[in-house]
Amino acid sequence: MKTNFLKPVVAFTVIAVAATACKDKTEVAVADTEPHGIILANMDTTVSPKDDFYNYVNGNWMKNNEIPDDETSWAGFTILRKKTSKDMLNILAKAKESGKYAPDTDQAKALMIYESKLDSIARDKAGIEPLKPTLEKIAEMNSMEDFQKLMAEDAVAVSQPFLGLAAFSNPNNSAINSAYITPGGLGLPDRDFYTSTDPASVKIREQYVDHITRMLQFLGDSEESARKQAET
Repeated sequence: MKTNFLKPVVAFTVIAVAATACKDKTEVAVADTEPHGIILANMDTTVSPKDDFYNYVNGNWMKNNEIPDDETSWAGFTILRKKTSKDMLNILAKAKESGKYAPDTDQAKALMIYESKLDSIARDKAGIEPLKPTLEKIAEMNSMEDFQKLMAEDAVAVSQPFLGLAAFSNPNNSAINSAYITPGGLGLPDRDFYTSTDPASVKIREQYVDHITRMLQFLGDSEESARKQAET
């Protein structure tokens, strides 16, 4: 299911104009004319805010922004995230070209991760070998205590399937970061992917079972056993 929405962020900017001693009354202070906070062109003022405030604020943005074919939703923060990712890739590419960072710097560590993502040949050659230590720990679990210990000590390795832990700015004090715990997600994007009966959704579920079957075979399961597990 595709959803098109805009989460407007309202920012108020106060511009202080310094007084000038110049006696020429034709001379004025230069003000920033760029819009900040709210882009008025995104509003649909033909809609009464009393009847539909959401479309009054976002109506023209909704009309002028189609959801790309490779996206399930589209919003102002989606655009921001894509732009940020593009900027980060440019920064990493330039850092890679310069080659001036010492191995123990944060920049060099970021480049190592970046280059490992680009080296698909090395990843394919390694196969599941890097995962085996974690898979062995999972196989050795015999109690809830073992499970809790694994989740606490190897949260990154097991990808936090049940609870997610992340650090973000504190909503009451942006000068500090706080830990946030969120519930784990589904394999497919949302509930509708599991319940919708249209042909596209049915096909996606079939392909998802094929995908899980293939993943389980990497662990050594037979195709028959892997498919049975994937279907349940």
